[in-house]
Amino acid sequence: MKDLTEKKKHLQYLPYAGLTLLTLIIMIGPLERGELLGSEGDWLSQHVGAAETLRQTMLERGTIFPQHISIGGGSNSYDLAYYGMFRPDVLISCLIPDVEMKYIVSVYSVICALAAVNLCFLWLSKKGISVFCAFLGAAVMASASCFFQFHRQIMFVDYMPFLVAAFMGIDSFFKSRKTTLFSISVFLICIQSFFYAPACLAVCLIYFVFSLQSEDGGAKIKTSIKAAMSAAAAVGSAAVLLLPVALDILSTEKDSGSFSKESFDVIDLSLDGLLYDTYGCGVTLIVLYAMILSLKSKERRGLASAVIICFLIPAVSFVLSGFLYARSKTLIPFLPLLILLFSLTVEDVRVKRQKPSITVAFVCLIPAFFSQWSYIIAAEAALILTWCCAEISEKIPQKYKRAMTCCLLIIPVSISFAANMGENYIRTDDSRQGPISAETLTQAASDHRYRFEYLSDDLANCNLLQSGKLNRASIYSSVSNSLYNRFYYDIMRNPISIQNRVALLPDQNPLFNYFMGIRYVAGEEDMIPYGYEKIAEEDGYIIAENQNVLPICYGTSHLISESDYDKLSFPQNLKALCENAVVADVESPEDIISTVKELDIDTLKNANFDVEEGQIVIITFDVNREDQDEVIIELNGMKNKLSSQKAPYPNNNYTFTYILTAEEDGGGIKSILTEGDYEIENLRVYTMDMPAAQIIMPVSYSDLKKNTVFEGIIDMEESGYFVTSFPYKEGYEITVDGKNVQAEKVNCAFIGFSLGEGSHEIEITYTAPGFKAGLAISIVSISSIILTEFMRKRKGKGGER
Repeated sequence: MKDLTEKKKHLQYLPYAGLTLLTLIIMIGPLERGELLGSEGDWLSQHVGAAETLRQTMLERGTIFPQHISIGGGSNSYDLAYYGMFRPDVLISCLIPDVEMKYIVSVYSVICALAAVNLCFLWLSKKGISVFCAFLGAAVMASASCFFQFHRQIMFVDYMPFLVAAFMGIDSFFKSRKTTLFSISVFLICIQSFFYAPACLAVCLIYFVFSLQSEDGGAKIKTSIKAAMSAAAAVGSAAVLLLPVALDILSTEKDSGSFSKESFDVIDLSLDGLLYDTYGCGVTLIVLYAMILSLKSKERRGLASAVIICFLIPAVSFVLSGFLYARSKTLIPFLPLLILLFSLTVEDVRVKRQKPSITVAFVCLIPAFFSQWSYIIAAEAALILTWCCAEISEKIPQKYKRAMTCCLLIIPVSISFAANMGENYIRTDDSRQGPISAETLTQAASDHRYRFEYLSDDLANCNLLQSGKLNRASIYSSVSNSLYNRFYYDIMRNPISIQNRVALLPDQNPLFNYFMGIRYVAGEEDMIPYGYEKIAEEDGYIIAENQNVLPICYGTSHLISESDYDKLSFPQNLKALCENAVVADVESPEDIISTVKELDIDTLKNANFDVEEGQIVIITFDVNREDQDEVIIELNGMKNKLSSQKAPYPNNNYTFTYILTAEEDGGGIKSILTEGDYEIENLRVYTMDMPAAQIIMPVSYSDLKKNTVFEGIIDMEESGYFVTSFPYKEGYEITVDGKNVQAEKVNCAFIGFSLGEGSHEIEITYTAPGFKAGLAISIVSISSIILTEFMRKRKGKGGER
């Protein structure tokens, strides 16, 4: 008898083992030897790079709440919150700093996927669903195509285990009035992926209303109030993240745009957000069949109706995205509800509580007329029809019916596996990101008054900060300083080399590099710009230095008013900007001497310029394309791109500008690489001398404290301005000789302030707006959750006595 009991205990773990194996086969099976669960593109450049930067900043500042990060010229740390600022793997990585971040993120993604699938089975089982149907439901989750995002856009799905746990928390609340599990789960959802928190809360609300049906009429209001208070406490616990992020987003523009200008249909009959797509829930037709069949069930009709409406009406995804766009990726949190409806429906059909409907199977064919997946929809509809006939038949034994039900997994598993097979994975020996060791970098780029940039593999490295001591001007984040973005592209005329203008990628623009204090660059030898001297080398990558650049912070008395600056045309304005400080209200010099010279050039082919070695050559022209496809033109290794109008975020880069350095007398265009059908109009070519760095005054730096971005002493020879190249944003606090000073916007996009003659002690600190209030709310909310649980347990013990 004891052996039989032990055997049963072991058997209860079999479904978990089976689901774990299935999930690993789908996720890991497509990988070839030496490949890592992580894709080319955003996974490497944004997710891994941002996570490493957050880790290094936390370690350097000695806090898990860093306020300022040294990428993007100096940014609000919450600019990177979209990529998991307080995500568990990022925090844990601080304890294992020697382990590469790409391995940590990859392993964490697998853990999240396995946890979501196994928790799904546990949740369904606890709801009284049979082991067989609960296993089927969890297997459908494991094979959902949206799990593809675990190796691409991880924030789309990494909250899933906590969402399932939140559903379990709701069940626990209705069973025993315990709120702790729900509160902790919602808190973790917010911390894990704040962008999806509203959609997750909406899904929890739908599930709560569905579960509320079991309550007596008089208790519903009281129950709802208690649940709402629990949810509010959970969200409040994450206010240390959510409040600063909300204020950060409101202060800038996501994806270089505000509210969506895209039009969308009133009804989406293709159901792309539901069926097959990796950027939607990615379930298959059998789930749609179960939802429609659920409309015949009195208990499930309300839930099924609500879910179907959400997928049919694009306006729902528009609202859940915060009015940014109507895209199906915002509906991924509905996945657990889909699995629940599927499992309950299959269970009812299996035990004869509900008859399968052949008519519904034909209704499911409607999306085939509007979807790119029409052939797969037709094939799966045929499989569903076969299953329906098998379940209706009285002659087929139950074991064959069970086998036929299992066959419903063939298409979901095949499609998900195929999607993963088609991915471009990075290899474990891929050294593009951070090809030079942090030790070598920090030793070579030792003067922290200046910045450093990677020029090779710029997209892979644009978010990477290998040491908290380094400073960079590049950044690629969905939320970033829009003022700095406009300065980067519209004023400094850096080339736009990819589909969007969100990524601020490093390049060879000598004026920008001079202005932003990019003293150190690293890359392969042919990428090192003119004027930079080699100072170190590692594994074929060179670190080079150019001492003729401005420091990040300096004093100057060479001033020009904004009104006079605005009167200057391009590129005279760039020359003036690099040699003066542009401030709001000051008397400008009587004459602004410019060495800018325009050349008479009709064509770029075989063109030679009247220019001396070391001078700046500026080439600008408009692109008139013949179609809506992309146009790429690369001159001397500097690439500009006009994206297709079909791109998710068109860059609208119709004016291409190239700012180059002449490497020899009479230097011209050595190479032209083009792609697309276009005409060049309004060609202009200018030359100018390289700006001189005599306007700066040396400053001495002190070691920086947690939120300090500059601390030092400056000796002003005459009254003027203290100028920085930290992008202007709310949150800076400045003290000069112990007295508070108001930060001003200088040089079109940066902070600075007026400063009198003499020696001054200066300290600049940054605190993200909303951080202190958010921290206070979090402390109060967490305390209320702990107190509520303590009182509940105390009351329970009192009842026992």
